[in-house]
Amino acid sequence: MSEIKFFSKEEIEPTGFINEILEVAKSFIKKDESAIAALTYTYLSRWTKEPLNLFLKGESSIGKSYVTINTINILGKDKDVWNLGGLTPKALIRGHGTLKDENGIEIGNIERPSRNKIKLEHPEASKQDIEEMYNAAVNAWNELIQNSYYEINLEGKLLVFLEPPNLETFQILRPILSHDTERISYRFPEKTKSGSIRTINVVLKGFPATIFCTSEEEYLKDLSTRSLTLTPELSVEKVKESVNLISKLSAYSEKLLSADTTKIKTQMDKIKVKAPKDVLTPFSEQVEKYIEYWGKRVMRDWKHLLTMVKMNALLNFESRPKIYIDNQPYLLASASDYITVLKFWSEIEETTITGISGSALEVFEKLIKPTAVDGITNYTKLTEKSKEVMSEPLTSSTLRFYIKALKDVGLIETFQDPENPRKKVIKVISEGRTMFGNEALKYIYSQNQHIFTGENLKQWLKTLYSMCWKKRVSLKADFSFENLLKKLT
Repeated sequence: MSEIKFFSKEEIEPTGFINEILEVAKSFIKKDESAIAALTYTYLSRWTKEPLNLFLKGESSIGKSYVTINTINILGKDKDVWNLGGLTPKALIRGHGTLKDENGIEIGNIERPSRNKIKLEHPEASKQDIEEMYNAAVNAWNELIQNSYYEINLEGKLLVFLEPPNLETFQILRPILSHDTERISYRFPEKTKSGSIRTINVVLKGFPATIFCTSEEEYLKDLSTRSLTLTPELSVEKVKESVNLISKLSAYSEKLLSADTTKIKTQMDKIKVKAPKDVLTPFSEQVEKYIEYWGKRVMRDWKHLLTMVKMNALLNFESRPKIYIDNQPYLLASASDYITVLKFWSEIEETTITGISGSALEVFEKLIKPTAVDGITNYTKLTEKSKEVMSEPLTSSTLRFYIKALKDVGLIETFQDPENPRKKVIKVISEGRTMFGNEALKYIYSQNQHIFTGENLKQWLKTLYSMCWKKRVSLKADFSFENLLKKLT
């Protein structure tokens, strides 16, 4: 019997259209393939019923804003990509709100009636007639304004925060971003031109996709635990390649070095207009069997992973088969969608599950675990070890920052050193948090022919047919089982 060969994530190459995006991105971005993929899936998710929230965490100057801006530019920065940053509620309302009457009909911005304007429109009218017309117009205007509201439609939008959002604005958006409710109303006091205060009504509707390039603010931390989280690569190799890119851009100009993004932008337009936005994931029950970590967060993160699989299928919609349930088209995700996404997921799953930065996890893996004896280490050991293995030695204050983050998520504990009560020691209480262990991922990569099988596909189709029959809805497909098997496995 021949020996089974197992592949590591480093040996797996992503397939499909994501490769075209990664190839073009090399002109602008170095060593951040997983970040580019996650940003792409988030960008696409705004057009679906499962929009993603993505947080990029880590210290300044590691490229969080840079990779975000350049990836969006490659995909296409259309009118539905909103850079909000520190936008105030008033600016959000005025910049993105549509004034509607009580029946939801757009009425535009209607100015308060003016006596002078009435005089110009009715030059022959008496002073008393003008006053009567003015009072009637003001009463009608007051009634219209009192019953009107500004609607901010967030459906299909991508909200990008390159800097911390305004706290008041974030508090308004929070229930929408958490997907707690799809429609929410607020009342705001507003100063008029005359100096008086009036109340305006605002309605937010629809779930947007969001990208946050900052997340250390306390008020963002709860939302970040409900989201995808990643840290751009921190390696010395990335720094060297990025510096070389800067040199080339300076020497030869961006115009000559940049790759053509036309094909990618065209594909994004096709997806928006032509692609079915609902995707089903055959084989998800089989892949689920390889989950090894069963913390409470897995319920959210497994859904995030499957959404990424769906977005990869959407990216390749022209080569994915469709079925029709009650005449509604659904794309079917293939084995290659799972394998491609798991490659990227393996790079971001620990930051996503813990909700902390890759920098903090690097301290855990490279400093704390190697220096721990019987699970215990101290700050002196960590400082010395950082001089050996880190590109820049870490100060005590930086270490304390990362230690707190690691402690908050339950990877370590700190307590007084019994030999020196003025100092603290660090104890490892968990090996880390990954949904799939390395061995499970290796098996999925290497033995996928035993997971994405014809038998499993037949069982999925049989279950789907039974469900449709019970609901008395039609199920149609324009392909044979053999063709489906070829396309999905």
